[in-house]
Amino acid sequence: MALLCALIGFVAVNVYYAPVLWGFKLFLIPSTSMSPTILPGDIVLVDLWAYQRGLVSEGDIVVFASPLNASTVLIKRVVRIQSSCDSGAEVCSSKPIAMVDVEGDNPNSSQDSRYFGMVPESAVEGKAIAVLFGFNSEHEPVWTRASML
Repeated sequence: MALLCALIGFVAVNVYYAPVLWGFKLFLIPSTSMSPTILPGDIVLVDLWAYQRGLVSEGDIVVFASPLNASTVLIKRVVRIQSSCDSGAEVCSSKPIAMVDVEGDNPNSSQDSRYFGMVPESAVEGKAIAVLFGFNSEHEPVWTRASML
């Protein structure tokens, strides 16, 4: 019981303070859009500084505000990156704007770029780097879900 209380306290503190102190944030996944990679009830660790050190890459799992509802945070896989200068012009006259095409690993249950279009790379908040653990349908922790993404 003490371990469970300590774990709940750790998660609560990290959800509140992590972005400020360490550059990481925890997300509780509510849907099946990223199944089987990430399941409903999984706690995912997101590196908020990942793209201050480098660019988004195809295959990355990223979090970003929904283009349809800015108060909703989505988690999806980057399947394609396109620059505003990729339109075939030989010389780009303005600063290129990178756009990312994102899709859920479970396309039958995912609202993604197929619905709302490509997302500006600047809208990506962070990179999902690990599933720490999950919760089953009875709200019990599932430690075997721990994995790097």
